[in-house]
Amino acid sequence: MKKNYKNRGACFVCTSPYQVIGAIGIAQQLETASDIYISGEFPGYDSIAEKLRNYGVFTNVYTADSKEVMAKGRLASMKMTFLSEKALSAFLPADASYDSCYVSSRSTLKATMLSVLRRRNPDMRRVVFEDGLGTYSGKGNLIYASSVRKKIEGFLGWDLDDPTKIDVIAFIPELVSLPGALSKIEIKQQPRIELDDGSRKMLADVFGTDDAAPIDERYIIFDTKRRGGDLDAMTKEEKDLLDACYEVVMKYAGDDIVCKPHPKSIEEGSSGIRLYPYKGIPMEALYLRMHNIDERILISHVSTAVFSPRILLGNEPRVICLHKILKDNPSSHTFESIYEMFKNTYSDPGRVFAPESLDELDILLQSF
Repeated sequence: MKKNYKNRGACFVCTSPYQVIGAIGIAQQLETASDIYISGEFPGYDSIAEKLRNYGVFTNVYTADSKEVMAKGRLASMKMTFLSEKALSAFLPADASYDSCYVSSRSTLKATMLSVLRRRNPDMRRVVFEDGLGTYSGKGNLIYASSVRKKIEGFLGWDLDDPTKIDVIAFIPELVSLPGALSKIEIKQQPRIELDDGSRKMLADVFGTDDAAPIDERYIIFDTKRRGGDLDAMTKEEKDLLDACYEVVMKYAGDDIVCKPHPKSIEEGSSGIRLYPYKGIPMEALYLRMHNIDERILISHVSTAVFSPRILLGNEPRVICLHKILKDNPSSHTFESIYEMFKNTYSDPGRVFAPESLDELDILLQSF
């Protein structure tokens, strides 16, 4: 007997705060009702979901602890793949069906959910939406699946990569590259989040920035060198050179400067810059409540947070990247292509800088 499903319009599957922000922006402009599914793959996901329920952007807000929905390891991944309906039973209503499913990136959880929803509605559109820098780096990171994974999905009859059933949207469509048979898909503009006073209030509440001090300083430094382990590993000499860069900035910024550490930072800086105390709050959420973004000066060695206002909101603050000063660091080489890519998206690329020495940095700051 064929099971009857209740069509609910659209749904979003999110595993990061950035994806939730994108989903809100899209849902604000959809003409159909939509649900959101938030998997607990980041701290505070349950609080974000609970706050979202108070605002009616989504008809339903579902959450699941990622440890319950998807345990780590190859065996757990195989169980989710081959026992998909059971694996998702705590996350996905048994009668839910959608015309479109918005999902960023590719993971076992997301692929499994797509397969279940596609079985319930074979005509469902898979809409791949913005996922930050991963949207623009490499070729098709949003859609990529390993050859082994594709063979398994083919064996199970999943048609997740059928180009006739996929749409792709992004904040900067012209920078997105897709692989193989998907390369002919027209990448469309993703709607940016509405930032009127009501939306700002909602977003501040949802992402917890109401309880944190705003960043009002003109100069914002994103320190990426102190995350520990092998993340942006740097020598002592490189750290000292980066601190020397910060000291040059402080000479011109005075007290109008703050350092936003990386959320995983385990080491405090030594340059004397005041640290923003709420380091766990995503910078994207802080941007959403920030006024006069175009008047800010964002500085970092290789943090992509300097380009988030351009990607997420379409703003163009001044940006100073320090990777050419630390030219021997491996991360500097990787960052160069990112720097060039996003500099050229500015209507005025002359607002994006990469000085090659401390002296150049000093002369640059004198001009502001």
